Amino acid sequence: MIFCSEGSPPHPNRFRTLRLTFAGLLLVLLPLAGCAETSSTLAPPNNGQVRKANQKALKEAQKARKEAQEQANRKRWEDYRKGVSKSLREGRVAEKRGKHREAIRHYHRAVQMKSPEGKVLIGGFLKGKQKPLLVGINWIKWDGAFHVGWVWNDSPAEVAGILPGDEIIAVNGVSALKLKSKGLSENVSGQDGSSLTLTARGPGVAQRPRDLKVVRKLFPRSMITNNIRQRIIRLTRKINPSPAVPEAARRHSVRAQAMMKDAKDEEAFKRAANEFELALQLAPWWKDAYFNLAVVQENAKIPWGAIANYKLYLEGVPGAKEARAVQNKIYALEVQSEKLDFVLRMAGGWYSREGFMDASVDGNKIRFVYRLPASKDRKVYGLRKGSLFLSGEISGNRFEGQHVGRYTTKVKCFPQGRKYKVKGDFSKKGRLLTLTLFNATIDKKSCKVKRKKSFQFKIARQNIGRMGSTIGNITDKKMRSLGLGGKGVLLTNLTKGGTAQKAGLQERDVLLAYNGVRVYDIFELIAEMTHPRGTKVKLRVFREGKEVNVFATLR
Repeated sequence: MIFCSEGSPPHPNRFRTLRLTFAGLLLVLLPLAGCAETSSTLAPPNNGQVRKANQKALKEAQKARKEAQEQANRKRWEDYRKGVSKSLREGRVAEKRGKHREAIRHYHRAVQMKSPEGKVLIGGFLKGKQKPLLVGINWIKWDGAFHVGWVWNDSPAEVAGILPGDEIIAVNGVSALKLKSKGLSENVSGQDGSSLTLTARGPGVAQRPRDLKVVRKLFPRSMITNNIRQRIIRLTRKINPSPAVPEAARRHSVRAQAMMKDAKDEEAFKRAANEFELALQLAPWWKDAYFNLAVVQENAKIPWGAIANYKLYLEGVPGAKEARAVQNKIYALEVQSEKLDFVLRMAGGWYSREGFMDASVDGNKIRFVYRLPASKDRKVYGLRKGSLFLSGEISGNRFEGQHVGRYTTKVKCFPQGRKYKVKGDFSKKGRLLTLTLFNATIDKKSCKVKRKKSFQFKIARQNIGRMGSTIGNITDKKMRSLGLGGKGVLLTNLTKGGTAQKAGLQERDVLLAYNGVRVYDIFELIAEMTHPRGTKVKLRVFREGKEVNVFATLR
């Protein structure tokens, strides 16, 4: 056996007892030469470099795995959209040919399809008041082209002959791929009564493009997404006998009726409504089930759902004796729906000193949870995404509920965080919430109240346009020293190429008004910045003892 050591040859005594022949000498010297050569080139392993290389390889593997998951998810969504569009197109084609049962079968398949998230997205109902439409199409991008996802009933697009699955090639002679999604939306929208030329072709390379003239017309959007259930009911009236109701649908209906009898609160009625919805997924032509579902949703305080299902019931039995009474119910529910429209608009992103939050709405109840807590709060109080910040009920523009104070989590009195009573008011547009928190100082040893106090704080809807600078509040003392009566917003750290710098604003400028509205703090400014990017706004700024007007384009 031969041993090598780095930097020194083998000791000659190791070979004293060996009888070396010429071949033996070669057998001994060759491995020694190899060891000498390798020992001179190899360096001792650097643990830091190895660790960095392993971390880099791990990050690359995680990135590759994430990209593969995203690509697979995109493929699943694409396959789902293709399947829905294909079913809707085949249903329209069969309907045009007078094959009503075949059309119902295709539409029913679209209603039953589940998205990659496991939800049925086709044939549900939309919440709240919906804006009217001008053209009545929805488009989806797959295989590198824009395709029509669905067409609304009685819309200008349907009158022009546009079908689900059609590829949109051009709008008014401009390529859809050059316009991209945003440009396509801008070109399709327009004034009521104006026209546009849509170049489209059916699925398949062999299909020839056709120019379709579409006259824009304002028409109300139904609260039923895609109007598929409405089409199914209309076709059911034209065939005799009507499609049979499956036994599984009857089972869900009986279960729902049993739940209705025992229901005592909104949650119980919602569970009964879910059973009726399962029944209607299996039998979307079942008119009586729509009426029962509407009654349950009315008790569950879901007026928009009740309105939609009452309308579907009337679609199936237009000449029924109770049609007048049902229509009156719809009028009464519209009042309730209008009251809840304000609450529904509160859902979405909000901002406070503690970080960014997401608001979710259920009836007149609202919950604010952290999307991204402030970095300091994350470190000190252990906040994370989904941690509860605020919850309560909305009545008109009034809010009343409770705030979870996380800074007492380490105190034995409140191991889960202390809950504080809060009251407040939403602004007229619903973009600013001013709250009063009723607090009390607690003795950490005895957990008894030492003194009571209250203070105000604000949260604002997350803005769309960006100012392009760091913003902060100014104290009353500072404002008085500048010769100003009220508060304002201080601009610092202007972003290169941002809104503020492009408009000619300077650091230490004090913003007094945004688009003609006086702003006293950063939350009022954020609440007013509702305009999309590209909008030109007027700013009133205090600079070097003077008030000046500046026009800026939001970026």
